[in-house]
Amino acid sequence: MSVLEAQRRVTKKAFFSLDRLGETITYNGNEIVALVYIGASLSRPDWNDAATSVEHASLADIATFSVCDEDVTSPEEGDVIVYNSTEYTVAQIIEHDVAGCHFVVFAVKNTKAFGR
Repeated sequence: MSVLEAQRRVTKKAFFSLDRLGETITYNGNEIVALVYIGASLSRPDWNDAATSVEHASLADIATFSVCDEDVTSPEEGDVIVYNSTEYTVAQIIEHDVAGCHFVVFAVKNTKAFGR
C-alpha cells in the first residue's frame, strides 16, 4: 500500500464517519456522509471576485460541503444537495483533494439577484 493510499484510507475513516465528523446528506438522490459547513444567510458569494460589481450582485444562503470522492466521483454545477430537509444547488466545485479523498463544493439556496 502506498503512502497516498494509506492517507486516503485514514482520511476517509476520520472525516466521513457518522461516529466522528460526518453528517448525512442526500446528493443527487443518494444518501451519503459529508462534512457540512452552513454559511451566512443572504451573503454575497462573489465578494472576492475582482470583477464584482454592485449592479450585477446576487445574494444567497451559502453552504460548503466536503464529499468523499468515492461517493461523488464527478460533482457538477447544478447538482442537488439536501441537508436537514433543505435543498441546496451546487454553484461551484472548489477543489478536489486527492490525498484527502474529497471534493469541496460550494452550494447555494434562496438566491436573489439585484442590479440593472
